[in-house]
Amino acid sequence: MRATKKRLRILFICPADVSTAQSFVATVADTGSFDVLVFDSGRQGPFPAQKWPFPTISIYRSEHPANGWHRWIGLPSNRFVRFLIQKRHWISALFLRMVIRVYRPDVVHCLGINPESRILLRALRGISKTRRPPWALTSWSADVYWDRYKPECLSHLRESFETVGWFLADCKRDLRIAVELGLSPSKLLIQDAIPGVGHVNAENIKRPLRDGPLTILVPKAYDGVYHKPHIMLEALSRLRLRGLTFRLKIIGAQEDVRIWWRLRDPQGEAAAEFFDSLPREEYLEMLRTADILLAPSLTDGTPNALLEAMSTGAFPIFSSHESIREWIEDGRNGLLVDPVDCVDIEQKLIRVFENRALIPAAAELNGQIVKQRLSKVRMQELLTQGYETLANATGGAG
Repeated sequence: MRATKKRLRILFICPADVSTAQSFVATVADTGSFDVLVFDSGRQGPFPAQKWPFPTISIYRSEHPANGWHRWIGLPSNRFVRFLIQKRHWISALFLRMVIRVYRPDVVHCLGINPESRILLRALRGISKTRRPPWALTSWSADVYWDRYKPECLSHLRESFETVGWFLADCKRDLRIAVELGLSPSKLLIQDAIPGVGHVNAENIKRPLRDGPLTILVPKAYDGVYHKPHIMLEALSRLRLRGLTFRLKIIGAQEDVRIWWRLRDPQGEAAAEFFDSLPREEYLEMLRTADILLAPSLTDGTPNALLEAMSTGAFPIFSSHESIREWIEDGRNGLLVDPVDCVDIEQKLIRVFENRALIPAAAELNGQIVKQRLSKVRMQELLTQGYETLANATGGAG
């Protein structure tokens, strides 16, 4: 009689109500090979909080109860309380230590460096070395790339690299940087980049060549006008002064962004729509009807916005970072810009206006890339391989 394969227990430390983390955990849970439990790190994301479908332990009072939600303390879920808790990780670490001792996970996976891995390292200090579970760490966005320049963050990275069993990142650049900072190459159990959302589905959307005003979507303007949005808005305003017409949709726009656009281009206000933070599904639906996704940033890993644009057929215009060039070949399946040069951004936008055939050509190619590199089946195979390798190498905690 064939023995039943043991289901590994995976404890995720992540922001419980953030859609990105939910998508990653769902990618793992849907394999049917793992039992998952989530410990809420308390970090909040740019999208509205989402109901959590998995068993979750939180020290905060949940505004989005779901099946399996366990409330241990029920602290108020507001910015002030979360700020205090995250500045003093010992409270979260104390309860995480209790969860590890009771749940006895085979693998603990931190979906983020700050505060997730800080909470875990503090919790592990109170557990004997022989009873500590192996753990994995995901760096996403620009965690490793940016933190290496901050002395206090660099010391934490190096401490993490000493004890982590599996290091993951959303771009190969950050895998290389981690090794340069002292991570043993043997801890790169998977050499591929793993996106922060776990997997991406290509939607096979055909982008016909069409006339009329193009729709430009700016996905992140919550930093305020004089951060990332300012240079993009200046480039878009220059397009209007050239007489080019387009529909502009800006997500997460703070009030100063709206005021700036209104003062800079009073006639352009009618062509612009501003939105507060949107649920992820509403954002994706808006992306499906957009022609261009304009999202340059000063630093980044593999942005979820880039992968979402590639999967829905929107034409991506992003910064010319090494991590972005892992996905985009300038002029072929998107355009790369200098994020601090509004003239460069303006000229790249003009290039799309003058050659609209770039949009359907990029949509077709990006759909193929997503299918080949980011399909759910492929990502599940890689993640399963990594978890099983990590658990078997250390014997797990079971």
